[in-house]
Amino acid sequence: TTMIGLALAFHFLHRNPAALARTQETLDGLAGQPLEVVARDPWLNAVARESLRVHPIIPGVFRTVVKPWTLGEYHLEPGDNVLVSVVMIHSNAELYPEPFAFKPERFLERNYKAWEYIPFGGGARRCIGAALSIYESVIVLATTLGGHRFEALDDKPMKVTRRNLSLGPADAVPLRYLGPR
Repeated sequence: TTMIGLALAFHFLHRNPAALARTQETLDGLAGQPLEVVARDPWLNAVARESLRVHPIIPGVFRTVVKPWTLGEYHLEPGDNVLVSVVMIHSNAELYPEPFAFKPERFLERNYKAWEYIPFGGGARRCIGAALSIYESVIVLATTLGGHRFEALDDKPMKVTRRNLSLGPADAVPLRYLGPR
């Protein structure tokens, strides 16, 4: 799933010149820094997070109710199953103005609550690899884009396909390598 997240980040960055330029400026400023410093960079983390927000890899997570719970007109009992829709939360315009636009800066402007940003699920059963996935994504983005230039080969919207429980690009993310930076 981390590789799918990276494919999404490359797709969105190379179709958003302002975000790509800011990413490259950020990387220029981080040149020569240890990976631990690069991994904590707010903009690079925002790019990784926004990619997963715009296009969640896991569209929903199931949970089992453990104690009686009422939500609006619905009353749930222990043992009932519910589906939390990651896609619906991440496309909520009240939480994310222009929800289908790729805007990493939203993660610099606001700290989202644990139930507002859930690409790794949430609560006690949140994906144990969440922090590692973001860390790896930032390091790969920095290593790849810090030293190399690419361009998108098309501007087509990404086709999505289901891969068991996950969603991802149906095809490769077509980029052309332009050489070193």
